[in-house]
Amino acid sequence: MLLLQLKTNRHLLLSIITSSIICLAHSAQATDFESVYQSALNKSYELRKTTAQADEAIAKAKSSNANFMPKAGVESRYESFDSKNNQDDGGSTNVFLEWNVFNGFRDVQERKGLQAEAQAATLEKQRLQMNFKWIAMAKYTKAQVMLESVDTYKKVIQSNLKNLETVRMRRSSGRLSEADYLEFELFDSNLKQSLISLEAQAAAAVADLESFSGLSPLNQLTTLLKPKPLNLEVIKIKDPLESSRSKLQDSKLRMEAAESRNSLSIAEYLPEINLKATHGDLGIRETDDAPETTVGIVARWELFSGFETVNSRRVSSAQLVKAKAEYDYAKVQQRSRMEQLTLQLKGILDRLELEEKNKKNVDRFLQTVQEEYRRGSKNSNDLKSALELVLETQLNR
Repeated sequence: MLLLQLKTNRHLLLSIITSSIICLAHSAQATDFESVYQSALNKSYELRKTTAQADEAIAKAKSSNANFMPKAGVESRYESFDSKNNQDDGGSTNVFLEWNVFNGFRDVQERKGLQAEAQAATLEKQRLQMNFKWIAMAKYTKAQVMLESVDTYKKVIQSNLKNLETVRMRRSSGRLSEADYLEFELFDSNLKQSLISLEAQAAAAVADLESFSGLSPLNQLTTLLKPKPLNLEVIKIKDPLESSRSKLQDSKLRMEAAESRNSLSIAEYLPEINLKATHGDLGIRETDDAPETTVGIVARWELFSGFETVNSRRVSSAQLVKAKAEYDYAKVQQRSRMEQLTLQLKGILDRLELEEKNKKNVDRFLQTVQEEYRRGSKNSNDLKSALELVLETQLNR
């Protein structure tokens, strides 16, 4: 009985341990970049909203095709007729076919405008999907950098505490002034104050990443993201600007949509022609013969609309001028922006390469200064300056 109980407890214990390991492993995996990215991709409100907007715009563009098709259906009515000579009531039913043969090309221009808007919404979705991983990388790296900066401050503080012990010994032996000792204590206090502020910034960056990804908590970010080698000399600025996915394409599509709306306003000056055919009862007083078949063409031309057409034309013309101006400005602005970003990126990559080299040198420099300080060949100001240099180099990196 005891043996059976021990076996049962052993199996239970193994099960608990296994479950704990699995949970810990899952928790650890959740801090790598790919897990964070996939979670953010699945829950992204912005991505879902942009996708829905693109689907809506595409559906609107497709629905405009219905304007070129005939409409068919069934009409039914109930009527009551009462006059001095006759009184009658009853119902009648007929099938009908209607087709808008000509309406001043309104349908054509409306479809062009909706197609341009659908294309712009689709490009916006594609751009967001394409850039979403970069957005995730930026948030992940920012949080990671802030956490590393906190660790750097803590290491410098610990290193400074060791120096304080050495400083106290020198002061007690009379080899160091009170001012030098107080300088180290103030330096330690300033470091701790900066650490408090930095920890708050790090917490905010991590909270932003948790909100973005839907994963919590994210105390350790295990993936080290490094930039890939990039030859900026071979990049031709005009190529991405002329790409169909460029932000500049949005301005071009908005201009095309404005051109379609402007052309649509011209259609208000033209007549409409409709074809209608019916078969059945058109009404209780229409004819004695039933069912009957009718085919007719109706032409309608509005000659005066209270100047609504004229003002509508003015509005669309102004919108077109505005869209063209925005497109011309976007061409200049986007090119300038890309040139600036290219130069900034080049500077960042050059600095990163230099800081990587500095990291090895500065660590060795600090160790050397500490050893020389203990031997008496370096003073307290040299030691503090070395610590400040280490801190600045690490934060720059």
